[in-house]
Amino acid sequence: MKKRRVLAGLMGALAAVGAVLTLQLGLTAPGKETAVLKMDPRVMEQAQGFLEDLSTLDLEGASAYILGCPKLTAGQEGEGPEKLLWERYWQGLSCSAEGAPYAKDGNLAVDVRVSYPDIAAMTQQAGILAEQLLQQRVDQAESVSEVYDGQGYRQEILDEVLLQAVETAAEQVTQTRERNVVLELTYEAGNWWVVPGNELRDLLSGALDEG
Repeated sequence: MKKRRVLAGLMGALAAVGAVLTLQLGLTAPGKETAVLKMDPRVMEQAQGFLEDLSTLDLEGASAYILGCPKLTAGQEGEGPEKLLWERYWQGLSCSAEGAPYAKDGNLAVDVRVSYPDIAAMTQQAGILAEQLLQQRVDQAESVSEVYDGQGYRQEILDEVLLQAVETAAEQVTQTRERNVVLELTYEAGNWWVVPGNELRDLLSGALDEG
């Protein structure tokens, strides 16, 4: 009986090793789309877990899915208008995986549909509002020195006007944009990891419209 248990344990261990080797060989075989790889449920689990954390602004959790576990930030260190725009971007960001994984450049890839606030439109509206608000401050000033300091508009006036303009624009501009991005995952050290590629960097930096 003891011998049978030992043999059963050994066969189980060999089966596990064989599964890992199959995954590794499938990834390294040139141009080979291994069915075993695409059927591994951990691929979608990792992708969806990463996207869920990203959509809820759990950047520490999202980082744990990325190869190398880099530290992610969302503009928390900024201030004023910049910080407000970052907050608006992340609050409105939504990511969802679509379809099944497929082979791409030696990795597996998952198509992702991203919805995010139209920050470009928000910034444009803030510029228009800033001009209007600045003119109002000039018209309401009792003396030139309240608005000008000899070199131009007083910096505190500009800061106040810009912040107010961005706050108002963030409320007025509600349209969103959508884009498809490709999330790549690679198999390493017995687990699937999100590859920090260019499209992911654009997503994290709010530069989707620039890519």
